[in-house]
Amino acid sequence: DSDVGRSITDLAERLLGIELVDDVNQVLHTLQRRERQLHVAQHDAWYLLCVLPYRTLEDVIDGVVVTFVDITELKASEEQAARLAAIVTSSQDAIYSQTLDRVITSWNAGAESVYGYAAEEALGRSVDDLLVPIDRTGLFLAKGIANLVFIVLVEVLIVPVFVVLFDLDVGSWPI
Repeated sequence: DSDVGRSITDLAERLLGIELVDDVNQVLHTLQRRERQLHVAQHDAWYLLCVLPYRTLEDVIDGVVVTFVDITELKASEEQAARLAAIVTSSQDAIYSQTLDRVITSWNAGAESVYGYAAEEALGRSVDDLLVPIDRTGLFLAKGIANLVFIVLVEVLIVPVFVVLFDLDVGSWPI
């Protein structure tokens, strides 16, 4: 209640490092909501700032509504997901994911080198179209349970007379 009736500039001074007055002026000028993510370093916290025009029952703009939503946990989860994605993306192991219909939805650099298809070629295609049995083209076929992430570690030894031996270690986990 102590902030009711106070100027937004007084409130903005207490919120370090944000241009709240500019946001308010823009919303009042355009009548469009404005959202931004803010990091408050002194508390190591993240907030979603949302500024909306305030309309009375008579449909008259009579100020703005300013909300702050604590998104600190969300940002931490996003950072963790980005770290894990970087591990999968840069792995030399073939890692891909597929839908229940066996359509490829992700394909890392390891899968590119093991299977010979660029991600652009593999994404959206059926696993069955890309990975065929060894007796047909010499490529390994990863037949597995639908909707799993496959991690395939392949050591290939090519010996004379074109015999290919595989030392294969496969792990899969539901997503």
